[in-house]
Amino acid sequence: MADEEDDLDALLNDLLSVDVQEASLSPLSKRPPVESLSPVARDSGAFPVGAGGEKCFKASLGGSEFSVGLSLSSRDKKVCDRLRCTSCDFRVTCFSNYKWADDCDYMFFRNVYPDSKQLAKKLTREIGSSAYACQCSWRNATELLPIVTDPSLKWVCSGHI
Repeated sequence: MADEEDDLDALLNDLLSVDVQEASLSPLSKRPPVESLSPVARDSGAFPVGAGGEKCFKASLGGSEFSVGLSLSSRDKKVCDRLRCTSCDFRVTCFSNYKWADDCDYMFFRNVYPDSKQLAKKLTREIGSSAYACQCSWRNATELLPIVTDPSLKWVCSGHI
């Protein structure tokens, strides 16, 4: 039994030790395609701005275990993947299974967004978490969090096709 646990621990450590710079630049296969800014990124830029379609009933952020897509009611436990910032007018990028470092600040995002190699320098691997950012704001999320609960965020659903 101990050998099996050791083998499992070793396998998990190998999987979790993936360097941000070496991680795949393609989006998660089970999630809708997104603009590939960085490792395991899902971002609201898959479709042109103003592409139309329905908008989320309540746009939310959430950890990597939540499904993404259009949320049609308050019972839908989905993370919006078509977020756009009304303050800086940039798409919101999400990095699944990563979180932002504690020392991130406004000038970092203002100067490096959307350069994926520069953004990756401030990402830390954390399974179950998601790191969100535009050019002027950033958040880490593990639980489902409706955007309206954080009045400092100016992120809105730009519509799903």
